[in-house]
Amino acid sequence: MKSTADLSLASLAGAAALSVACGSLDGNTGTPSTLATLRGEMTNSTNLSLNAPVRVAVIWLEYGPSYNVAEDLPVQPVFPSSFVIQLNEPPPQGALPAGNQGLSFQVATGFVVAYEDLNGNGKLDLVQNDAGAFIDKIVGANPQGMALVYLQGTLPTNDGGLVDSDGKSPSLGYGLYSVVPCAGDGGDDGGIHPCVETHWFDVSTPYDLEISDDSEINQLMCASYGTAGSESSGSGPGWSVDKQGTPPGGYPAPGAKGLTCSGATSYTDSQCQVVQNGLCEEMTRCTGLTVSLGSAPAPAGWPCP
Repeated sequence: MKSTADLSLASLAGAAALSVACGSLDGNTGTPSTLATLRGEMTNSTNLSLNAPVRVAVIWLEYGPSYNVAEDLPVQPVFPSSFVIQLNEPPPQGALPAGNQGLSFQVATGFVVAYEDLNGNGKLDLVQNDAGAFIDKIVGANPQGMALVYLQGTLPTNDGGLVDSDGKSPSLGYGLYSVVPCAGDGGDDGGIHPCVETHWFDVSTPYDLEISDDSEINQLMCASYGTAGSESSGSGPGWSVDKQGTPPGGYPAPGAKGLTCSGATSYTDSQCQVVQNGLCEEMTRCTGLTVSLGSAPAPAGWPCP
């Protein structure tokens, strides 16, 4: 299951894909020079037990979609453990989308992860949906909704979508981009359009990783990560209080998630759950029930004023 931050970061890349033109990476014909240096520290504040050598990798989102590992290095097993990634080249070609809209702006999005190299082959192994099991284990990823980004081409001068919550615009080349929930309620509407804050940072900002046993972050090893899960929905014939009484499960609380009132006499209660469809794919299954009063007066617990 992907967090709000994960989805917002994917949206950044997706938005760029809709407004880019054909472009190519500059060929490096001599000794590679360092374009940027990414530094961070890996901590293990909960003292989780690690069973294999730990490595750090940059995973770039490719447009296919699939994921590609670009940089990979071991880290010291004693925590806190610092790591330094020298970014000597632009991201892989497939990480920079191409289009034909006549513009020349491209964004590549990547994530830094810490993982246990369970098979000892010195690299992070990505898997397909039908693999049955993960090969390695990611133990740290994406602090505070942070992503590594690379911007290439000419920044749009009239695209307010690139300006972050602080009014700051990004620079070309490598940088960091963060998406976090708004402080307080921030106008959040119950998850339909969650409120988030966006922030651009210089690539020199520490990209720290905290060791975690959250199994969901292993989905970053899915070669198809970032694809939208299929969605199914269904509803019954409707429920009439005057003829059928109280609906199964009773009445939802006023303002409950999934509740939509149609005036004071009827409502629809929609409930969704995420179901795994293989190792990597998820399907959102939603059901809805429309309840109306008919000729009955509003009973105790009726959620619509």
